[in-house]
Amino acid sequence: MRSLEDFLSRGIIVSWLVFAFLLVTEVGMVAFHPEGEHLVFRWQVWLLLGIFLFAVRDLVADLRCRCCGSHKDLSFLGLLRSREVLCLRCMSWDPGTIERHPKPESSRFDREYAELVKALHD
Repeated sequence: MRSLEDFLSRGIIVSWLVFAFLLVTEVGMVAFHPEGEHLVFRWQVWLLLGIFLFAVRDLVADLRCRCCGSHKDLSFLGLLRSREVLCLRCMSWDPGTIERHPKPESSRFDREYAELVKALHD
């Protein structure tokens, strides 16, 4: 799962670098005149791509095993078989003997929200 997060992080950096370059060329600081009006040469596309990849990376970082709550060694094969994300260790067990936790670890947003509500009530 860490390699997917690294890949998405690199994609974010690349898309925002291309966005910055195209924005600088549109302002006229760099003399770059692409031939034709292709969608690839629009800075808005690269900005939106970077935002989309950032949101996807954040969702992937919050994925947890439905059984044990672990973030390591997640298998998307479990998503195809049982319609839930499971780690490799939990997939190797018999599904009938798995004791499911009522709720996996809360995400950082849940903790931040709880802290905010507590602060507002005080």
